[in-house]
Amino acid sequence: MNTAHLWQSLEELGAERTREHEDEFPEPLPESELSRRQFLKLFSASTALAAIAAGCRRPDHKLVPAVSAPEYQVPGLPLFYTTAFSHKNAAYGLVVKCREGRPIKIEGNERHPISGGASNAYAQAFLYTLYDPDRIRRIRMGRQLQTPLSTALAELASRIREVTQQGRVVYICVDEHASPTYDALLRQMQERFPWLRVAFLPNFVSDTVAELNADVLSLPAEIVPHLGRAEYILTIEADPLGVDRYALWHTRMFAEGRRLRTRQDRMNRLVAVEALMTLTGTNADTRIRMHPAAFEGFLAAILREIARSRPLPPSIMQAAEVFPDAYSEKAVTIAQELLAAGERSVVLVGPHLPKSVHALALAINWSLGAVGEGKVLDPAWVLPYSHPKAPEIARLREDIRNDRVGAILFAHVNPFYSADWELRQLLSRLPWRVSLSLYHDETATESWIHIPVAHPLESWGDAVSADGSLTIQQPLIEPLNEGIGSVQDILIQLSKQLDPESFPGVQSYRDFLRQRWQQLYGITDTQWEQILREGVYTPPRRERAELRFNADALASLLKPSGLSRQGLLAVALPSYALYDGSFANCPWLQELPDPITKLTWDNVAAMSPGTAYRLGVKTEDLVQISFDDTVLTLPVWVQPGMADGVILTQLGYGRTQGGEVLKGVGQNTYPLLRNHRLSYVPVTLRPLGQVYPLATTQRYARLYGRPILQVTTLEQYQSPEGPRFQEPEFPGYPSPEGRYRIPLTIVPPYEYKGHRWGMVVDLTTCTGCGACVIACQAENNIPTVGKEQVRRGREMHWIRIDRYYLGSVDEPRVVHQPMLCQHCENAPCENVCPVAATTHSPEGLNEMTYNRCVGTRYCLNNCPYKVRRFNFLNYHTDERAPLEMLFNPDVTVRMRGVMEKCTFCVQRINEAKYHAKDEGRERVRDGEVLTACQQACPAGAIIFGDMNDPSSRVARLRQSDRGYHVLEELNVRPSVTYLAKVWNTHTEEVPQLRTA
Repeated sequence: MNTAHLWQSLEELGAERTREHEDEFPEPLPESELSRRQFLKLFSASTALAAIAAGCRRPDHKLVPAVSAPEYQVPGLPLFYTTAFSHKNAAYGLVVKCREGRPIKIEGNERHPISGGASNAYAQAFLYTLYDPDRIRRIRMGRQLQTPLSTALAELASRIREVTQQGRVVYICVDEHASPTYDALLRQMQERFPWLRVAFLPNFVSDTVAELNADVLSLPAEIVPHLGRAEYILTIEADPLGVDRYALWHTRMFAEGRRLRTRQDRMNRLVAVEALMTLTGTNADTRIRMHPAAFEGFLAAILREIARSRPLPPSIMQAAEVFPDAYSEKAVTIAQELLAAGERSVVLVGPHLPKSVHALALAINWSLGAVGEGKVLDPAWVLPYSHPKAPEIARLREDIRNDRVGAILFAHVNPFYSADWELRQLLSRLPWRVSLSLYHDETATESWIHIPVAHPLESWGDAVSADGSLTIQQPLIEPLNEGIGSVQDILIQLSKQLDPESFPGVQSYRDFLRQRWQQLYGITDTQWEQILREGVYTPPRRERAELRFNADALASLLKPSGLSRQGLLAVALPSYALYDGSFANCPWLQELPDPITKLTWDNVAAMSPGTAYRLGVKTEDLVQISFDDTVLTLPVWVQPGMADGVILTQLGYGRTQGGEVLKGVGQNTYPLLRNHRLSYVPVTLRPLGQVYPLATTQRYARLYGRPILQVTTLEQYQSPEGPRFQEPEFPGYPSPEGRYRIPLTIVPPYEYKGHRWGMVVDLTTCTGCGACVIACQAENNIPTVGKEQVRRGREMHWIRIDRYYLGSVDEPRVVHQPMLCQHCENAPCENVCPVAATTHSPEGLNEMTYNRCVGTRYCLNNCPYKVRRFNFLNYHTDERAPLEMLFNPDVTVRMRGVMEKCTFCVQRINEAKYHAKDEGRERVRDGEVLTACQQACPAGAIIFGDMNDPSSRVARLRQSDRGYHVLEELNVRPSVTYLAKVWNTHTEEVPQLRTA
C-alpha cells in the first residue's frame, strides 16, 4: 500500500499556498494599552452587572386558557400527519410534525417503501417554502393588483371562448409530476374541451433513456434501478447518489449493500467512470478519470469482452465496430468483474450523455441479464410520467409559429427563465399568458394574469412512486393566502366557468380526488382514513410491461456522437443545492455547501488543474464562456479529479424574479442547453483578468498530518491480521482486550449512573449528501448568514460534512466525514468558560446555557474540532412574517453574542424521557430518541443512543474493530465514535495514510 497525505484543498497541497497558511497567526497582535489591573476591574464590574441583570424578575402576566380547546390539540404536544413530497416526478412519503396547528418539521415516512423514514435536503427545505414571505399574496390581472379570483377566472374564460371561436387552441403547460389524479384531471379536461392541449414544459428534459427504452424495449419510460439487488455497479458519469431524483432511494439501497455488521459481511462494489467529479464518483470503490469522448470506445471494449462469453446479436456487434477500443486493459478487467456478478450487476449512464453511450450500456445490461422482472432493471419500477417530453415542446413551438395558439396557462413552470431565446420569443407573441405559481417569478412577470396558488402542504393531491405505491397529499394548514386553492382547484373552477356541466358533483379537487380513488380502488371512508394515517397504499398489482428486445433498433443507434478531445467541452447539470432553480429562494439550500467544492451562494466554471494551467487561470478568476451566440461570465473553480478539457457548471442560478433571496446569486447557465436537453457542448473560454470572490466552507483549516480519518479495504479488513489503522501517538497503556490504547490522564473518571448518550458515524455508508445539515437546521432554528459572512468563516451549521482528498491531484480518493460537537467527557471548552455557560450534564452531554453566555469565544478557540458557532449578528431580526411560524418552539432562538453548537437534540431526549416517565419506565428504550441528523440520513450512517445500555446499537457499534475517535491523542474522550472507511477494492489501489 503506497502512502499519501490527507488534504482538503489545492492550497493545502501548496499549489496555491498563501501566507495565511504558513503561520497560525499571520500578523502580530498589537500591544493593548489596557493594563492587566484595568482589565480585571472592568471584567469584575461586568460580571457583577450580569449577575444583577440575571437576578431581575420579569413582570408577571396571567395566562388565560381557551374555554373550548381545539379537538385533538393539546398545547405543547405535537401532532403528526402523513403527506407526499414530489421532487418533479419522483415521489416520497413524508410525516410532518405540527405544533399548535402549524407544520414545524418534516421527516420521512417509515411505512413508505421509498423514503423508509429518511428524507433529503429538498424535502427538509420544502417546509421553508411554505412560510416563505416572498410567496405572492394577491392576484394580478394586467395592472390591477387586488383582483378577486372569480373575476380573474371569468375574464380568462371570456378570453378563452374568444380565441377558441377563432379556431385557435389553448395550452396548459405543466411541470413533471407524479400525480395520477392530476393527470386524470388534465385528460378529463381535454376530453371535455377539444381545443385544449397539455404539454410538459420542465426547465430541462432528459428524454434519452425513455426514447431508448421506447425504441429497443417497447417501454416509453425510464426504469428506476433497484440498487439493493446489485452487487456490482458501473456508472458512466451517472450520479444516482447525487442529483438523481430518486437519490434518496438509491442512497438507502446502496448503503444497505455496504453495511458491515461483521468482518465476514459482503459489500457491493461501485466503479465510477467520469470526466466530472460527481457525488457518486466520490463514493466509488474505484474511480476512473476519463474524457467524455472516450466513453463510447470504453463501453464498446467492455461489450466485446462480454460477448466472448455471452454472444449478442450480430447486428449489435457489427454496429459497435465503429467505436475503437479505449482504455482496453481497464475495460477487460471491468468486463470480467461484470460477468462474475452476472444479473446482479448494472451499468448506469448519465442523462446528459449521447444516446450511443446509453445504447451500449443497454446492450451490456441485457447481455448480463440485468433487465427483467426481479432484476436490477425491473420494468415494474418506472419513473412516473417519464415519457419523452421533447415532442410536446416541439409541437408547442410549431403551433405558435403557425399562429394556432390563442392562450397559454403556465402551471408551476417557468420558461421565461429556463427556455432558449427562440422559445421565449415565441411565447412573447401570445397576448393571453396566465401564470399559476407560488412566486412572482420570471414567467409571472411576463404574464397577463398571475394567480398565486396554494402550497402542496396546504392542498390535497396524490402521488405514485416508482414501485407503484400511492400516497395521499393532505393539507396540514389553512392556506396562508386566504381564498386561494391549488392549481388543480383553479383548473376545476375555470372548467366550470367555461362549462357549468363539467365535473358534475365536484366542487373542489379534494372531491375529484376522493371520487377517483373510490372509482378505481373502491376505497371506503374507513379505508380512506386508514390511508391518511399510514401515508401509503399499495394498489392491486399492475400489469407488468412485456419487454421485447429489438436488436436492430439498438444497432441503429450505435453511431459516433462526435464528441472531440480537441478544444473545450462544457456541460451544465442540476445543482446539488438548487436543482433546476425551483429552490432558488430558499436560503437554507443556497447556504448548503456543495458536497464536492463546498461552495455556497454561487455557481462556477469547474475545471481540472491541468486545464486551468493551460488556460492561465486560477480559482476565483472570471472567465467568459462562449457557445454559439451565447456568452456567459463565470468564476473559475479548480477542481481536483476532473478530466482535462472539460468544464462543469450548475443550473438553477441567475434568477432575476421570484424573491429577495435569489436575486444576484450566480449566473443563468440554461443557455448552454440545446433544445432543453442536458448535453456536452463545445465552447471557447477567455480570461477577463478580474477576480470574483467565492464563499466556501472548507479552505480555512489545515490538517497538519493528523489522523482525522481511518481508511482500509475490504480485502485488508477481512484478512486474518485485520486492518492496519494509523495509530495516534500519545502516552497510554493497552486496553484489557488489547484492541486500543487508553490515554494517561489526571482527570478522575465520572460514573454515569443513568443514561450516557453517544453517537456512532459510519464513514463507509455516509455519502456526503447533506440531508443531515438541513435537517439539523430545520430542527434547531439555525439561521443562515449570507455569502459575505460565509466568506468570513461565520456559517452557523451545527453539523458540517468535511470532504477530504487522499492521493494525487489528478486521481484523488474522497472521504466524507460528518463533523459535529463530540460531547467530550474531558471537554476543553468547559474549563475555559468564565461564566459556566458550557457545562457537562450527568448524562454525558456538553450543554449550553444561552442566557449565561457573554460571548468571550474562549470555548470556540479551545475546541479542537472547530464545531462551535458564534452569533456575530442578530441573524433572525430581519426575518419577515410569516417565517416566525417556522421556528421549533422547543428550541431557543439565539441572539447576537451567544455561542451555540450541537446539543444531540436535547429537546428530543427530554421528550422521550417524559414519555418513559408517563409509562412508569426509568430508562428510554433504544431507538426512542432519534436526532434530527440521524432521522434524516438516507444512508443510515448516524446511530445515536445510550452507551450505558449494553444492548443498544450504539454501545455495540462502539466496540467495532473499525471504531476510532478523532484526535484521540488529545485525551478529550469524545462521545462520538467513527467507523473507518472501507473500500471494496484492491489494497494496492488505496494509499495508506501517513502523518506529517
